[in-house]
Amino acid sequence: RFKEIRQREVLEMKRLVSIIIALILLFAVTGCQGQSSIPVNDPAETTVKQLTMKEKLSDFESLYKVLEENYPFFDVNNRMNGVDWLANKDKYINMINLAMTEQQYLDALDTILEDLHNGHTGIIRKDFYLLLKETLKHVENMPAWQVQLDKPKTVLRYSEACNKSKKTEPATNQTNSYIVPNNVSSGILVDIKIAYIGIATLNSFNIEGDMKIIASFLDNVKDYDALILDIRGNGGGDSNYWSENLVPMLINEPVSYNTYYVYRGGSFSTEFIKNKLQKSYKDLKPINDIEKEKLQNIPPELLYNYKYYIKNEELIHPKDSVKFKGKIYLLVDRRVYSSSEMFASFAKGTGFATLVGETTGGDGIGQDPLIYSLPNSGYLLKFPMVMGLTADGSCNEEHKTIPDIKVAAERSKDISKDAAIQYVLNLYK
Repeated sequence: RFKEIRQREVLEMKRLVSIIIALILLFAVTGCQGQSSIPVNDPAETTVKQLTMKEKLSDFESLYKVLEENYPFFDVNNRMNGVDWLANKDKYINMINLAMTEQQYLDALDTILEDLHNGHTGIIRKDFYLLLKETLKHVENMPAWQVQLDKPKTVLRYSEACNKSKKTEPATNQTNSYIVPNNVSSGILVDIKIAYIGIATLNSFNIEGDMKIIASFLDNVKDYDALILDIRGNGGGDSNYWSENLVPMLINEPVSYNTYYVYRGGSFSTEFIKNKLQKSYKDLKPINDIEKEKLQNIPPELLYNYKYYIKNEELIHPKDSVKFKGKIYLLVDRRVYSSSEMFASFAKGTGFATLVGETTGGDGIGQDPLIYSLPNSGYLLKFPMVMGLTADGSCNEEHKTIPDIKVAAERSKDISKDAAIQYVLNLYK
């Protein structure tokens, strides 16, 4: 009985952590407006004050140093986009120098971070802070994140502005407000026995309701010849949506897959890595040992600019399986990112599904983003903790996931003009 209770506690902990990750990724670009700056020299101040230029520049120097020592994708960005971000320091300092107002300062930070071309990197917006802070109260293994959230200037920066902008809703209402309506769509083609499920997001708050819809639908089509899973335009959210729910309903035997996490190993990230890995922290290996893995496509910078890696050996078991025996097709496009990208990578790497469409958006293999409180403004910076590698050593952010069948991936309300769907249908006509 105790073991059953403990297992439920562990599952609940994983659920809460996954919600935090999903919230960071889904809501980091939204926020309340009209906030002035916070005090610099006196943490006991109760109102925010305008930053001096010296303080803004000091914030940027701090941001630059943390990224320089911990951010995993500088070389990837240079290869993909021709941007040597670290070499642009003087350019970015000039941008800060031109930021006279608070909004101009925030705009400058946004523009500077956009130069990294990474969807998981940016300044966390204000209306999300309180929800993130409240959720973390229920999680025991993330103190490094809590430390940054509890910095006095960060507390003042976010909570005062949001409290002024709107009254905080009860937690239950907040949860309900984040459920995406009509997140799942479905359909069938009876004559050729092909079923279709479209999933707009992998939102944590949608899992329970969506799975009831999907389970009922799958039970009705379990004998069909093919199933189309359409995640085009899906920017991610929570990997548990597919790894602990959708995939287990469709598989008939355990499916294993391997990935790798590679860490820069900067001092700022150390406590975050310890918190995240817990007992597995001792399993971190020096980066030179990665050559023993015989990976064919590792990025060249790994052996001189990173310290540690860990191999992840994952196994997904059937759960409430409908015992579907038909062929599964996963429709993807360039907007498939983060957790939905990880689904695409898993599907292709394991043969779970045949991918149809265009190359995805990338950065799906990873862990919770790091968060860093800028010392003067209190703004929270988020950025990836790791570089994620596929089973052959390819950097997922750089190479993304290339579909098995490349066709135009643009959606169309007219199914006859939807090239990806038509490709699958033509196989069964």
